[in-house]
Amino acid sequence: MSNKIYVGLGSNMGDSFQIIENSVKFIISNKSNEFVGVSSVYLTRPIGYRDQPDFLNAVLCIQSELKPLALLKKLFNIEDHFGRIRTFKNAPRLIDLDLLIFGNIQKKINGPIPLTLPHPEIHKRAFVLKPLIEIQPNCEIPGLGKVEDFMKECKNQKITRLKKELKI
Repeated sequence: MSNKIYVGLGSNMGDSFQIIENSVKFIISNKSNEFVGVSSVYLTRPIGYRDQPDFLNAVLCIQSELKPLALLKKLFNIEDHFGRIRTFKNAPRLIDLDLLIFGNIQKKINGPIPLTLPHPEIHKRAFVLKPLIEIQPNCEIPGLGKVEDFMKECKNQKITRLKKELKI
């Protein structure tokens, strides 16, 4: 059975736009994944550690036959391909690929790579919520509610849509 999955993409080092575009292409080139849609790219300020450049963010929607941990491992492999080095929480990065929503799954998955679905910070981040609304206007976060309701709580987070579109 195929699941509808939302993947968050973020970058604030190197050619961030190109890295995001290429990451989307890598994700959808996997035969287990089917492209559904991708949001515009947005410019956002960093959250947490602020002494770093602004981020470019987008959200990708795919259908996949993969299980959550198998897909997460493939996302980590893509991060590795682009040279991501994990230094500290909220550090600058070439690419960050997060599983945001995976079908209707609501659970913590323990394994070699721990995973919580939906992503535990999803409802607090305009850089995730706004792109989600763009590609799925009535999107709901499993167990939490409608994305648009949480967007109201993030109104103070500046987010600017870029005019340049991803070429997929």
